[in-house]
Amino acid sequence: MIRAYFNPMARTVNALLRTVIYTRISHDPDGKAEGVARQEAACRKLAAELGWVVIGVETDDDRTAIGKRGQRARRPGYAAALDMLAAGAADAVLVWHTDRLYRQARDLEPLIDIVDRTHAVIRPVVQGELDLSSASGRMVARILASVSTHEVEHAV
Repeated sequence: MIRAYFNPMARTVNALLRTVIYTRISHDPDGKAEGVARQEAACRKLAAELGWVVIGVETDDDRTAIGKRGQRARRPGYAAALDMLAAGAADAVLVWHTDRLYRQARDLEPLIDIVDRTHAVIRPVVQGELDLSSASGRMVARILASVSTHEVEHAV
């Protein structure tokens, strides 16, 4: 088993992490999965730079993160990635941007609970580390969720 100690203050990882990549595109009318392929490539590049071991890729292609009013969006890839973290099968999630991972607070909160229990690392490619282990990091994550929800509501 590859385990790591993550030091959020030093922003370093002292060993290899077993990493799951999560990709998502809301709209893929052609079904070519080009967007999720680009996200995966960027995540794999970062994993190589960090020396992390990619143990799986979970994808929700052509799936929105925001369900119809009052309903949750069904995202089996997201659920599988969270299950891997919760079970201790993965130590980290790489994602292109936080809005690919979550767009609403109600999807973020279970992730925060898992990180709290497992000390998993969440790393967006274009944003840098997302420190869900600190009050300030959780606040930033919640603000990003609010901004993402706002963007979606205005796009409709």
